[in-house]
Amino acid sequence: MKKTSLILIFSLLLPIALFCSCAKKPTSDDGKFTVVCSIFPQYDFCRVITGGEDEIILLSANGSDMHSYEPTSKDILTVAKADMLIYTGGASDAWVEGVLRSADNPNIKTAALFDFAELLSTGELSAEHEHDHDHANGEVCGEYDEHVWTSPKNAIKIVQGLCEELCRANPSAQDRYRKNTDEYIKKLQDLDAEYEELFSTERTLIVADRFPFLYLAHDYNIHYHAAFSGCSSETGASFEVIVSLIDKVKKSGVSAVFDTDASGSDVARRVAQECGVEIKSLYSCQSVTRTQLNNGASYIYFMEKNLETLREACTDVNI
Repeated sequence: MKKTSLILIFSLLLPIALFCSCAKKPTSDDGKFTVVCSIFPQYDFCRVITGGEDEIILLSANGSDMHSYEPTSKDILTVAKADMLIYTGGASDAWVEGVLRSADNPNIKTAALFDFAELLSTGELSAEHEHDHDHANGEVCGEYDEHVWTSPKNAIKIVQGLCEELCRANPSAQDRYRKNTDEYIKKLQDLDAEYEELFSTERTLIVADRFPFLYLAHDYNIHYHAAFSGCSSETGASFEVIVSLIDKVKKSGVSAVFDTDASGSDVARRVAQECGVEIKSLYSCQSVTRTQLNNGASYIYFMEKNLETLREACTDVNI
């Protein structure tokens, strides 16, 4: 065969070889299996499951609220290079379909936390458990409340589900994933036991802010009163809601009212001033700042911090 013919054949085959190479599943520049997570809970869960040997990327790492998150062009490029995308699965993730389409990554695997938890709506909890929920406008997070990770019981199911999805997506690492998961589940079970112990006696929480803890309240039979639903964008409650919260604080004898994620809620400030009580913060874990990440923030850290705060401030009185 003439040399010119060999050159011609090579020139024809080279684009095909390059195309096949590009069609393989994308990985990070250093060759690591890459998982992109929409918010902090799944990021932290995946970070523990993978043991730090894979690349886990958090899209909303600047403390932004999951309900107002809008992906940037940089986020789309990040997803385009990923092996897996993990998101919550509720109304706030309406952006996911468009990002996956724009990323044009046919090999990417996906998983949603909604697939691993028994879902609740605000109406279901009120109807089944007769827990009062004071709110101004009746907002709901789509059909279901999205904050499924706020209960350690759910967190256990979610971590187990994510482990299985990661094993399917990256089978060469499944032994590592399962070992890390087993160890982490034990820590989550200990956390669950602590919550069970604290709420073995029914207690009352008064949250003068949003209430993203529906699953926590459901799983541990917590009686609560709150100014807004978990996904509400409201910051100012009606006069009737504020008066109702003040009345409940005075009747219950609680030493503090709660806000969420140290929001500095104006409603909490007004209620606390009127009743002469403290404001304490509960953390929903849905968002973190870069400073918190750099300081080692984790799901268990926030949930243990919540536990400590609840021990100090909630009351046995059921109103």
